[in-house]
Amino acid sequence: MTKDGLLCLGGRLQKSNFNFYEKHPLILPSKSRFSELLIVREHQRLHHAGVCETLTQIRETYWILCGRQTVKSCLKKCLICRSDPIDTDLDSIKEEKRKVAVSLLTNIEPLQSLLNLHSYTNLNKVIRKTSYVLRFINSCKHNTEKITGNLKVDELFNADKYWVRCVQLTDFKIEYEEVKQHKSVSLHSKLFCLNPVMTKDGLLCLGGRLQKSNFNFYEKHPLILPSKSRFSELLIVREHQRLHHAGVCETLTQIRETYWILCGRQTVKSCLKKCLICRRFKVRPGNQITAPLPENRIQAEFPFETVGIDFAGPIYTKNDEKAYISLFTCAVTRAIHLEVVSSLSTEHFLLAFRRFIARRGICHTVNSDNARTFKSADIELKRLDMNICEPEEPNEPFPLTPSNFLTGRRVTALPNWSGKRNIELFKGEEKVPRQLWRPGKIIEIHKGRDCKVRSATIKTSTGIMKRPVQLLYNLEIVNNE
Repeated sequence: MTKDGLLCLGGRLQKSNFNFYEKHPLILPSKSRFSELLIVREHQRLHHAGVCETLTQIRETYWILCGRQTVKSCLKKCLICRSDPIDTDLDSIKEEKRKVAVSLLTNIEPLQSLLNLHSYTNLNKVIRKTSYVLRFINSCKHNTEKITGNLKVDELFNADKYWVRCVQLTDFKIEYEEVKQHKSVSLHSKLFCLNPVMTKDGLLCLGGRLQKSNFNFYEKHPLILPSKSRFSELLIVREHQRLHHAGVCETLTQIRETYWILCGRQTVKSCLKKCLICRRFKVRPGNQITAPLPENRIQAEFPFETVGIDFAGPIYTKNDEKAYISLFTCAVTRAIHLEVVSSLSTEHFLLAFRRFIARRGICHTVNSDNARTFKSADIELKRLDMNICEPEEPNEPFPLTPSNFLTGRRVTALPNWSGKRNIELFKGEEKVPRQLWRPGKIIEIHKGRDCKVRSATIKTSTGIMKRPVQLLYNLEIVNNE
């Protein structure tokens, strides 16, 4: 946001030499009259140039959403649509409207729910409680045998059918009445393509084409359930847990042996996202918008003035001895310089670093991953005590040497070491499986210079520690409903 209250693009060129609007172009919507007029103006000013040239000129100050498609469609209108808009007669349109007459209104009251499904998370508990209630209702009737003891399979099955009937009467009122009266389902209904039929128990089931197969009745004609119902969610959770937290395909295949849920794959997928056990294995670490590029990455400099150092290897020589490669990378041009060392000791690294300076010239900034070798090299460089002897007059000009022509500048001494710390890793949890990771809570968050959250202080059972967002896994389940 600018000082004038205008929304502009963030970008990663905050430290470049461009002007403000080249670094932060103003954001414009794609479907606006101002954007179309702006595109036409720049197109005419560039003598009817193409899409790329027009879009490049616009992005020096403005950033249009879906820029390429917007410019392309706008230029197409300039070439084709030259005629005036057609005037429409609203009175003639109103006369052509069809009159719809309502002949009959029906209102089917659903069965009263015995229990509130939103108060339960286990479908088996709901079925058992419903079975006891239905047993009590049957026992209160005259001339009926009173049943005692444990629940039977038929009672559990009747309770399951009761809830299916309640859900169908709630979500498929019109379709239920049409099928009950042996009428065809409306063309605009969700159940039209399923060819629904009604069982003897008054349940809507799938028509299908497996009537002559050897499967049982519910495998040939699974019961139809809506996608957005609490009973469908509890059913998916029960089958998912019974299959030991299987995936979407396995859970959906098991459910379709008895039930047919509308938009089944999407419904099962959304329900499995709420499973905490599955989330521990599938959750991704935190992420944040990348920070702006540092100043020494986008400023014009000589090659190898700002370098990054790291080791590669090991590699094996002819004598079957280990060797390593010291890699020097220029931060601006991305050029590389390689030096072979026989070990990772500080002495061998300083010799490789001295050879690098003799070849490429002195550098003013060195970035490393804070390894032990680089820490020791930093200490050794700080211990150096340079005793400079001036055999000649100090005010005389320096002579030109071959190194000045090769590097383009004077090579005098070693640069000051500038070590750069990298992100610390989870050393203790690196080889531990996810199910054994210890949970924790975020105590404090830490923001970077760009006001973005980069790390956080967390509290676990072992103590308090600070970790970056890339090593934090969010286990909270957000209910989008």
